[in-house]
Amino acid sequence: MTELPVERYLRLGLQLGRHVEGMVDAYFGPRELAAAVDAAPPVEPRTLVAETETLLAELEDGWLRDQVAGLRTYAGVLAGESRSYADEVEGCYGVRPTYTDEAVFTAAHERLEELVPGDGPLTERYERWESSTRLPTEQIERTVGGAIEQARAWTQWAQFNAALMLHDEGANEAETEAYLRRWALMTPKWTAHMIRFFTEPTSRTYIFTYLAGRELCRSYVEGEPERFRRLLTEQVRVRDLLKAPSESAGIEKAPLPGLFP
Repeated sequence: MTELPVERYLRLGLQLGRHVEGMVDAYFGPRELAAAVDAAPPVEPRTLVAETETLLAELEDGWLRDQVAGLRTYAGVLAGESRSYADEVEGCYGVRPTYTDEAVFTAAHERLEELVPGDGPLTERYERWESSTRLPTEQIERTVGGAIEQARAWTQWAQFNAALMLHDEGANEAETEAYLRRWALMTPKWTAHMIRFFTEPTSRTYIFTYLAGRELCRSYVEGEPERFRRLLTEQVRVRDLLKAPSESAGIEKAPLPGLFP
């Protein structure tokens, strides 16, 4: 019996998962399909490249095709194809990472210097402040806390710059860690964790899904309950999030830092 396109997509994803442990984070599809993939020998990455390309050629433009395009990108990585880190991220997730101007981080640091209490380096002061907020909510000054977190969020885009430096610009791990400490205000413990995250096969591009995904969804919803409902109930494409106009303001949204559609 001929498999449906969605069944072929599931099979290809599971077959890719045979090559990298943890790549398939969760699976809720037909058990018999997963059992069949597990029972068979792993499929060579170059064969998976060919099969994803065949499926892509058959699919109409839409959400499922976006997912298969991501599989095609990662199959190519496993097959040893040469591509830039930015190309890999864009192929997997539909957004292209770009550098955020360090002036953004400088402005965020200046704001944090005004808001974060205490003496000493800003990174240490922020870490102390963050630890102090692990208290009952009624003991936290919400106005100041919200302003600090808003400024701190802008420094997190430095993670994108660091990943691009490491993978596309030839920076070594020590240089990347120093960049994260300087601009992302990370402690040595956290910078070491980020380096592992940047280099492990299942997470090297995944860093972009956290901050970028949150900001894309937040920018798309902009207080519109119907848009939030759509995110929860429909298969919304990344390109739709990027291109959606701002209904509340009546204008197109400004590009997010660190991303180019």
